[in-house]
Amino acid sequence: MDITYKSIIIRESLVFTAVLLLSLFAFLFTYAYNWYYNQRINKLSSISLSNMITADSLSNFYQKKESKQIWFFNKLGVLTPHSTPEEVFKRLYAVSQVDSVGHKWNGSWKYMIPFLKSIGFDSHKRFKKFIDENNISNEDVSNLSRSVELTRLNQEIDVEKNKALDKIFSYNEKIKLFWLVFVCLFVFAFFIRFIL
Repeated sequence: MDITYKSIIIRESLVFTAVLLLSLFAFLFTYAYNWYYNQRINKLSSISLSNMITADSLSNFYQKKESKQIWFFNKLGVLTPHSTPEEVFKRLYAVSQVDSVGHKWNGSWKYMIPFLKSIGFDSHKRFKKFIDENNISNEDVSNLSRSVELTRLNQEIDVEKNKALDKIFSYNEKIKLFWLVFVCLFVFAFFIRFIL
């Protein structure tokens, strides 16, 4: 064989090997690319979980108090002129703050005593404790708004996680990328070899 043919064969082999190696490098690069986005998703997931736990704990007290207020309001029914549980508890809490529950229990609330006893309040002290424990404070409202803010933030985090998930290459996409890079480089090398 002539030396020029050998050098052409060697050059063609080197070009083909370079094209193949660059294509394999592009294929392997997708693993690093996917690893980066998987790490991002894991980080966002842990932040989201932490936010969810915090939001649940912040709203828990408010929701418990609100459900107790609604329960009492529903039991109270037509016995009150107030139209919402919040109005009833504002009035009851105002009475409780000036230590008038005992006085009202023995005075103007006498008509309500049978009703209150029927739902488990056998003394004015127990009823006062119920009022004080289930009053929604400014701190409860503040915690609820922080909980809502964390929930909104989690929705934004979920959008970011979905964007990151969309960027991850599946195995089939990796193979397609390999072949795309291989064909493009092969065509490029085919034309560039005449220049070299």
